[in-house]
Amino acid sequence: MATASRTRGSGRRRRRTRPVAEHLRLHELLKKAGVLQETQPADGVYGGMTRSSIAEFQRSEGMLADGLMSNVTAERLLRRAGTGESPVIASISLDTTRRTQLAELQQRYEAIIARADELDAQQARRAQLKSKIAEAKRAIDDALKAGIRSELRDQLQGLAAKFDQLDPDANDDRLSSALAEFQAVRASIESSVAIARATTGRNAFVTQGNLSDVVVLFNDTGKAPSVIKNLRGDIVFEGQKVAACQPHRDPLEATFSRELNTRLRKWDQQLTFPLPRCAPAGLASNDLVIFARGALLKESPSDLVTVLSAIDSGAFAPMFTVSEDDVKAAAQQDALQLLEIESNIEAAASNGFGIAALNAASSGAVCQIIDEDRHAHETLLRRQAARLTEELKATPTFSVTSAETAFIGAKRGQCAAVYGSGERLRDLVRALRRDQIAFRYLPVWISRDEIEGERSALAQRQARDEQQKRDRERRREDEKRLEIEREKESGADKRRRQEQLQRQYGAMARAFESTLAGELKDYLEGRSDRAAVKYPAIRDWYEAQKRDRWELMTIDTVLQDYGTAEFKGRPLELAFAATTIKMRNRILGEYRETCFVTGFISDTEFEMARETFSTGCGNRDSLQSYQLAQRFSSRWLVP
Repeated sequence: MATASRTRGSGRRRRRTRPVAEHLRLHELLKKAGVLQETQPADGVYGGMTRSSIAEFQRSEGMLADGLMSNVTAERLLRRAGTGESPVIASISLDTTRRTQLAELQQRYEAIIARADELDAQQARRAQLKSKIAEAKRAIDDALKAGIRSELRDQLQGLAAKFDQLDPDANDDRLSSALAEFQAVRASIESSVAIARATTGRNAFVTQGNLSDVVVLFNDTGKAPSVIKNLRGDIVFEGQKVAACQPHRDPLEATFSRELNTRLRKWDQQLTFPLPRCAPAGLASNDLVIFARGALLKESPSDLVTVLSAIDSGAFAPMFTVSEDDVKAAAQQDALQLLEIESNIEAAASNGFGIAALNAASSGAVCQIIDEDRHAHETLLRRQAARLTEELKATPTFSVTSAETAFIGAKRGQCAAVYGSGERLRDLVRALRRDQIAFRYLPVWISRDEIEGERSALAQRQARDEQQKRDRERRREDEKRLEIEREKESGADKRRRQEQLQRQYGAMARAFESTLAGELKDYLEGRSDRAAVKYPAIRDWYEAQKRDRWELMTIDTVLQDYGTAEFKGRPLELAFAATTIKMRNRILGEYRETCFVTGFISDTEFEMARETFSTGCGNRDSLQSYQLAQRFSSRWLVP
């Protein structure tokens, strides 16, 4: 249909570009060709009769019979009429009346073409609307099959029924209205489908359940910063600093945060709220991912799919959930505990310790009225740090003081809260009431049994730390002794192997040593120039010394190394000797010693000394480079 519409449109554009006189001429030629009745007016308007005559002419010419006066059709019509005119026919000389008629015909023609274009545009819009509705139906069907949430499913089922009820001849307004309803929920459909496809039996709990629930996931990869499963499969935390984040913008409610920290005390962990937002690409860098179900479902589908995928892959697993009922139960427990704490303090109970907070305080200073077990008290108080931060609206700090100093600090605003036994707090609150200083009790009570347990735990930790310290020191000492013994054994073994090598190759090595020593001594004492040719660097040095009036005194040569080298695929002997030359200068009144290392490859098969070498005794880099280049393997020294 779209192709036919385009063809009609292009046909109209061609007719519109022709002058009316040309259309009149073409009508006359249709009559002359015998396909248009003589009784039909040649008015240039392409009505049904004219189109039929054009189609009949096209069929007679073997052309596509579309009833349109295209340029090709006009060419054929002109050739049959036997005219030599071009497709663009020359203007016809017309009288005034005829010109008036032509002008009217032109106006009628333009109106018809405009109306036809409008109809085409309407049909194109209608076709586009129907196409979009068909696409919407497919999207709705896919969404219903994907298992989207119930409230959206009901809405889509109603919309699908409305689409099915649309009459094929329904007007554009009804089609547009139905399509607008779909567009209004399209984003929800796409996100719901993405979430439904990412949801499995393993992670369905993320989206199913009370929207107010707060879910805690733990990193189960074994590569988390702190959390891990131990041998028994229990969740444990290595260290006190736990990395946690939330995958949504809205912060958790304070009552839920409080209950989360209460639950986390089981693992000796506390979180500081609000939590940072999770980075989708860095989810695995956290120990815990904590989310409120309702807040997560309001985020973009990609955020939710990231969490679903992390659970489905096994990277994260559920740890525990805090429900609204849990929070209400905790609030009731807090209320009951406050009544009990107040009763204990008023009765000066000695079985535990509580906290009285000053209403007008603006800091987090907690003044402790305690006489002993300070470390145990502070450790237990720090486990309540999150609750204290919430109550005091500041990060708590702890200091030990007397009852009198604590009371003065409370009056001056230096103590935001006072911690002490029931007996101590009773005396304090009586004085606060007397001076009309507002205060409140906090739902925190630490029993003496807890203090005793923490004191014992601290003693055990201290003893364990000391034992571990002693064990580490003993282990270091043992390792040091072992290393010394290994070095001794290694040195002794090295000496044994080296002595064995030197016994085995001693004769050949000494012969080499004699050659190296003799040729250099003969040169220095003026008996032979052979060494001067082999070792030009030594020759140049010695000649310079003589010019400066230095005289030879002694020559001492010692074998430095002996082994084999590779020369053109053959293993040949190679040795090195260190020669110390002692000289004196009578004019300067000085002595000087200079040391050289010399060596060469002995090719006895060809009676040649090859790859001669000399350098200063201190130039180890040059010696090692030479040995590496010659693929030297020692038979004298053990590395």
